[in-house]
Amino acid sequence: MYIKSFFLAFFTLLLLHCNAQKNNDSSNAITEKSSDRPFQKIELEEMTRGSRRMIVITPNFKEVEINRKITTLKTTETEWKNLQKLITQLNPDKIESFTPPTNKRFYDGAMAATIRVNIDGTVYSSQTFDAGNPPEQLATLYRKLVSSFKE
Repeated sequence: MYIKSFFLAFFTLLLLHCNAQKNNDSSNAITEKSSDRPFQKIELEEMTRGSRRMIVITPNFKEVEINRKITTLKTTETEWKNLQKLITQLNPDKIESFTPPTNKRFYDGAMAATIRVNIDGTVYSSQTFDAGNPPEQLATLYRKLVSSFKE
């Protein structure tokens, strides 16, 4: 009886271990594929009490909103390719894990900013960070997006 129990427990643990290993392999494949997929839209939103700036960029247009005043411009092919390059350098699945370096937005010392990237219908969003001081991993992308507010 003890031998049967031992073998039953042994095979159960072996099956659980194999199943867990198979699940880890499939999640790694999904992560690798997500960075290869093209993105459809990128957004930057900055806001505080009484003030809001937002930019939405797609392959065809760029919409810049500053305090409810919206300006629509055409997205150039070069601009879109540069953004694609910056996005592929990031792992979209990890955007949410990038930690903001400062917290001035908590007491209106800075606008609260968020970057969102839409890839195949899935939206990857950053943590909210202080406008002008993004997480290090998002700094280049942030500066590129903010330059559109000046146009």
